[in-house]
Amino acid sequence: MLPASESLKRKSPGRLKSELWKTLWPELDLPTLANEISQFLDKLVGKSARNANVANNLAAYLVQKYSVANRKAGKLRWLIERRHYDLAALLDEISFKEFQPAVGTRDQLPQSMSLKQLQ
Repeated sequence: MLPASESLKRKSPGRLKSELWKTLWPELDLPTLANEISQFLDKLVGKSARNANVANNLAAYLVQKYSVANRKAGKLRWLIERRHYDLAALLDEISFKEFQPAVGTRDQLPQSMSLKQLQ
């Protein structure tokens, strides 16, 4: 297996940037969001035809509001566009450190492996 930094460098910059955006700033999907809101309302106040209408309106509002915020994600956009390999390596290291306590001590695990490589 390749060390994390080597496996990151094998990905094209475009692919790596896309993966970082999906991980750090996932897109809101209107139908999925409306369905989640509707299910939440059904559980909270009971099923009703009005819940679906409220869910669709609320989901449309939230998608519009937060898609604008996506365009204004200045520092994150800068990091992904200019420092994508560094950012990916940092996230990979953080993931490894979070995974590490669940499987053993630092001495028992190779430090150059990423979570993706362990799966």
